[in-house]
Amino acid sequence: MFEKLITDVKSLNLPAGGYALFGSAPIIVRGIREASHDIDIVVKQNVWDEYKGKPGWITRPMQDGDEYLEWEDHNIELWRTWGPGEWDVDQIIGKAEMIDDLPYVQLKTVLDWKKRNGRPKDLKDVELIELHLKYDQHEAN
Repeated sequence: MFEKLITDVKSLNLPAGGYALFGSAPIIVRGIREASHDIDIVVKQNVWDEYKGKPGWITRPMQDGDEYLEWEDHNIELWRTWGPGEWDVDQIIGKAEMIDDLPYVQLKTVLDWKKRNGRPKDLKDVELIELHLKYDQHEAN
């Protein structure tokens, strides 16, 4: 499932420096946990503006009054903001790590976001990420 989603993301030909995979994708690509059913992509405003009007993209409302774009029948979502909390999307994208030719939000940023979210599924991911980071740090020493 994840491989199919990645193929779909690559087929979008999003502009370099204009997006990064966020949510669970940075966790999954590193083998920290099993795949999920969708991919969240944080995008700069110009990318958002381009895709908002494209056929096949559905604008979905959020409870806070914002919105995201869903690629119909592909389980890929584009976000121009990322909550909870205030995040500098351009900075997050600028610091993304390239893995298999795609930019992924840094794992430490995902960890901070998951902690802020605090949902049960996020707290499970927090444990897995922290364990992974401890292991990486141990291996580096």
